Amino acid sequence: MLKSSCRMLRRNCLMLSRLALACLALGAQLALAGSADLQRFLPQDCHHHGQFTQQKHLPALAQPLTSEGRFAFSCKAGLIWHSDNPLRETLVYPLKAKPWGLDAEGQRQGLDGPVHKQLGNLLNRLIGGDLTYLERHFHITGGETERLTLVPKAARMKRFVQSIQVVPNEQQVEILMTHSAEESTHIHILAQQSLPQLSAEACTQALPDLATACQGLLP
Repeated sequence: MLKSSCRMLRRNCLMLSRLALACLALGAQLALAGSADLQRFLPQDCHHHGQFTQQKHLPALAQPLTSEGRFAFSCKAGLIWHSDNPLRETLVYPLKAKPWGLDAEGQRQGLDGPVHKQLGNLLNRLIGGDLTYLERHFHITGGETERLTLVPKAARMKRFVQSIQVVPNEQQVEILMTHSAEESTHIHILAQQSLPQLSAEACTQALPDLATACQGLLP
């Protein structure tokens, strides 16, 4: 009886070990699948520029705030996010410094508060296709469909954004950030063009009227 019990215990331990190894292998496969899905959905170029349309849904407004503009991105420096319409405004989100902006008269001003910091960081990571950051901070689902959903892991980030959905199309990428049940930001990125590098000179050539922002962000 004792020998039989020992044999049964060894068989159970072997089965549990095999199950644990299978779970680890599955987890590795899912992680690799998540990376592949993100690579398929997000931009891969280190330097690029393009256009965007943006809608902000706020609980106090019956209609969303709609804006159109242009952007320039460098994976080494950060992001210039410029609105042409309805108001002219330039937001600059450096990777390693505080965000700042230019008003309609071209005057530089600081952008204080956690909202700009979080938004700038997220836009840099999404437009830059930063797989390491996104997989570290978000649960990612939906890669088998034409829509990826990213849900923050940390409660601190959930206070700013509850979920992010990414939908690629042939000519554009759609990003929907849900901040709360009544507040969201809907962005379409289009007319994207890659650049071999993004120096201040190359940025100014691509966006001639944004020379101040290009020179302030880029070497």
